[in-house]
Amino acid sequence: MFIIFKLFKKAFLLILVVAYVAFMIYLFRQPLPPKSEPEPEEVAIKNVIVFIADGTGANHYAAAGVTQLGGKFSQGTMTTNSATVGWPTDSAAAATALATGVKVENGNVGNTNKNISEIAKEQGKSVGIITTDDIYGATPAGFSARASNVGETLGRYRVDEIIRTQKESSIDLFMGRKDTDHPDLNYGTDERFQTFVDPKPLRQMIEPALEELVKNPKGFFLMAEGARVDWYSHGNDLSGAKAEVIDFKNAVEYAYDWAKTRHDTAIIVTSDHETGGLTPDEVGNGYHWTVDSHTAVPVPFWTFFIDEERTEIDNIDVFKIAKKLVLAA
Repeated sequence: MFIIFKLFKKAFLLILVVAYVAFMIYLFRQPLPPKSEPEPEEVAIKNVIVFIADGTGANHYAAAGVTQLGGKFSQGTMTTNSATVGWPTDSAAAATALATGVKVENGNVGNTNKNISEIAKEQGKSVGIITTDDIYGATPAGFSARASNVGETLGRYRVDEIIRTQKESSIDLFMGRKDTDHPDLNYGTDERFQTFVDPKPLRQMIEPALEELVKNPKGFFLMAEGARVDWYSHGNDLSGAKAEVIDFKNAVEYAYDWAKTRHDTAIIVTSDHETGGLTPDEVGNGYHWTVDSHTAVPVPFWTFFIDEERTEIDNIDVFKIAKKLVLAA
């Protein structure tokens, strides 16, 4: 009986060992659970770029064959009216609304409110203003200066006022056309102001501007204006306007490609107003001008790398969007 018990015990132990070995083999043959990828670290927006295509409406883009920017159709339309009732906005009032979020009457640059450039500087960011126009032009002035009743022709003494307030500002970088017709209207030896005699495409300006501004670890605000669509539209020169639209597109898409891998840069693209009343022909694929001045036609806008879902905005909303982004980082 004792012998039977010992044999049973050995058999039982052998069965346990075999079972354990079989179980371990089973475990090791199972596929390992997939490694969980680490969550990508969320990067806060610290750089804001606002592109303004002066005088450019949806039909300007269409006439130039530009259907998308950054692989994206326009997000919607933006209204452009100023505080002047019954007339389309001028560039001075439009830039002021875009830069301060407050509407003024035509002919006024800036107001008592802080503009987005000043708010960005208060956050320790660098600020750049670049344009294919003169640096004292209405659109760059709206983001960097103050002057009352400048009008569309920018009277001489008011240009002096714009230049003075731009030089007094703490903006880090200005780039624009050199006024060779009025050599006394200049910025002296201040190295922040980079001017050029020959027309320079915006695409050629955006690259060095980004290279300079990105050096600030706290980020930057940049306003980049393609001014010459407006010039050609006032002259009803469709060929010239289309060429400037293409240059503007190239500049936007360079900035888009630059920003898309960084995850810390937001881009807003719009116009200050439409010029020329550009309209499709009733027959064929052409376009024709209806006026040689500004119109109140809403203009297209785009946003990239920000959570903005609206399809209809007003020009003062650009300031609100930009301010929220500037203050967030």
